[in-house]
Amino acid sequence: MNLEIKGIKKFYHLVIIDYHLLIQIYKLKYMFLKTIPFMKITKTNWTFVLLCVLTFGIATAKAEDIEFGKVDEKAQSNKKPNTTVLLKIAEAAYKDAQFELAADKYAICISEDNVVDSSILLKLADCYWQMRNYSKAMETYKLVAREQCNDLVKFRVAELYARNNNYKLAGEWLQNVNGYNVKMDAYKNKKTIAGMRKDSTSWKIGFSSINSDYREFSPFLRNNTLFFSTNKPLAEKKANGWDGNNFSYLLEISSLISQNTVSDKTAFKIADNSNSKDIKFPMDIYECGANTPNYRNYRNLIHDKVLKTDNVNKLGKIISINDVKKYNTASMSIDKNDNVYFASNYDKTNKTGVNRICIRQGKYSNSNGITDTKILPFGDPNSYSVMHPAVNSDGTLLIFSSDKDNGNGGFDLYFAQRASADEPWGEMHLFGKNINTYGNEVFPTISNDGYLFFSSDGMAGLGGLDIYFLSIENAIKDIGWAEHISYPINSSADDFGWTQDETGRKGYFTSDRNSNNDNIYSFNYIGEKLKTEKKLVYGYVLDNVTAQPLNDATVFMYSKDEKEVNVAKTDVNGKYQFPVNKSGKISIKVAAKSYLSDCILVYIDNNDQVGSKNPPRNIVVSSAKVGEVIWKSTGINYDFNKSEIRSDAALVLNELTVFLKKNDVNIEVSSHTDSRGSNVYNLALSQKRAESVVDYLLKQGIDKSRIVAKGYGESQLINNCGDDANCTEAEHQANRRTEVRVTGYQSTKDNLKFDMYKLKDKDKVNINLFPKDFFEYCK
Repeated sequence: MNLEIKGIKKFYHLVIIDYHLLIQIYKLKYMFLKTIPFMKITKTNWTFVLLCVLTFGIATAKAEDIEFGKVDEKAQSNKKPNTTVLLKIAEAAYKDAQFELAADKYAICISEDNVVDSSILLKLADCYWQMRNYSKAMETYKLVAREQCNDLVKFRVAELYARNNNYKLAGEWLQNVNGYNVKMDAYKNKKTIAGMRKDSTSWKIGFSSINSDYREFSPFLRNNTLFFSTNKPLAEKKANGWDGNNFSYLLEISSLISQNTVSDKTAFKIADNSNSKDIKFPMDIYECGANTPNYRNYRNLIHDKVLKTDNVNKLGKIISINDVKKYNTASMSIDKNDNVYFASNYDKTNKTGVNRICIRQGKYSNSNGITDTKILPFGDPNSYSVMHPAVNSDGTLLIFSSDKDNGNGGFDLYFAQRASADEPWGEMHLFGKNINTYGNEVFPTISNDGYLFFSSDGMAGLGGLDIYFLSIENAIKDIGWAEHISYPINSSADDFGWTQDETGRKGYFTSDRNSNNDNIYSFNYIGEKLKTEKKLVYGYVLDNVTAQPLNDATVFMYSKDEKEVNVAKTDVNGKYQFPVNKSGKISIKVAAKSYLSDCILVYIDNNDQVGSKNPPRNIVVSSAKVGEVIWKSTGINYDFNKSEIRSDAALVLNELTVFLKKNDVNIEVSSHTDSRGSNVYNLALSQKRAESVVDYLLKQGIDKSRIVAKGYGESQLINNCGDDANCTEAEHQANRRTEVRVTGYQSTKDNLKFDMYKLKDKDKVNINLFPKDFFEYCK
């Protein structure tokens, strides 16, 4: 059977406007081939059949009842599939985000072709990834050489290895992947991974009875009512065009938290669903997947397991929404005044056929559901989505996730504020780097005691999305660090959607650790207080001339008697921060390329509060360009016709010694004379005097490789006191000077035994790798 597309190509260009109809045409062609085997389908009569289909409405038949692509095996036993046609179908399905269909056709093409195109393999692997068939995704990714993989693929492979607890290979695959150095370092460090599991015995986990074979995610606990999102099928609902599953919607139920706090280790098993024929679990739009595809092809649900409305009611009450009926709704949050915020699709797709996600506000009541809804003005249907709203109790702070272009990575967290719940929301502001990473930050929650919980796949963690927390105050100020919640809350799977009760010890979260499917787990924490944020010191580094902040400067913090030096990198605002473990005097020193160093002292008192300690001043550094004179002195005097350093000159040179020990520059020590005497004599004398300065510096411990001696004689006078000029002794003295000019920056290989500029934020360096007096001159 030749399924060549040429017979309908011209007709297709006349009537078919997108890939959806092309796919349906091929489905119908297979239906005729299977149900009318005696009819010989030629190019001519196939066009006739197609016209009949389009004219008489056969295109609305349930083509889903036929397993597309499986023609009469007996009739086709001696013929190979036409991979050219199947590939076109796969490409059309892939473009339309119909991943199951695309994967089926790609797999046939790959099995029939001896030469496998890596781009096809990557698309097939992407299909498996989107459908959460992680075992097949890994098998397919392994068929592609690492050098053919972009950073996204390398990240995915790393996460697949982490999902199987192979952190060594996960770290190797993240090597040199832009933005994931911190996560790579964690994967490679056995102690770090072990530390993330340290509180396992403090948690009791329960597998909630509300879970089904479908998705249950994004719980929100209010008093004794649990709100959550699900996509359990409803008979009267339509399925979306991505995977055939139902749209997500909102449910509420009386909290079962007291009944689900027993440990259930079987719930932690990471299982593969590749053998599941009935249920598919594609990556959800609310889990950092792509934005919702175009939903032009609605179709009835075809799974065997269809839950009727009354069955759903047994597991929870559906929350009706007056103006939102046929799109996804999820991630609900309510303030004390019953103002509700949730995510949904826009009412229409944009010009490119993508239906992005917005945040809607409404009024909630137990009897009427959600009414008076309106779309908040934060998203843009043509360029970016906003989702996962979390509101504080007073209704004055709204935190949400967005893939807006000004962010740090994929999805980032933003916040908006207002003075009271009656006023309009202010502008959306991006959280800082203590929250947002190059990866995805999603599913924020605001606790009643003032903490932000959220999930990230860009921070150091156990794999996938992990849950972190930070005080709201520090999150908005961009100080402090988000803390990782230990295993078994976090696992090598995706963990997200945290919510807790008034005590902060009981609540719910979402995880796909069981069969790659989203389920809601209850927790009971019996350990010490969870929120133990460290004291910290933070400040700013500025340019001495422009007063502008210095980005990416390296800052060191050292406390006497400590064995390690803490490292911080400044952000775009010039800000640095360090954790402080004990009281006392600490030294803070900055190093930035093309800048001179500065060093300050900070005194930490036991009574200092978290996040409240600022150094006494900003660190202000001066630029030092190659060839620029950075130090000069006319106070280095010599005896007549001699070049030895006198005792009074030694006091001046001691200042130069301190300067060189504070700054990592290579220098030229240049000596100058006045015009009296011959040029030849003055040149030789100045050279000897420059060399005597160098000899003095070497005796003070300055490395010889950093210094060059150069005598200029009377060739560079700084006034008009040349030969035969009538000048005073003071004017002649101004020319007898010693200057230090920058020739470059010292090699840290021999002096510091490491390259300070390659250090990363939060690194630690052994104090023995620094010169003994590296922190001696702070004030």
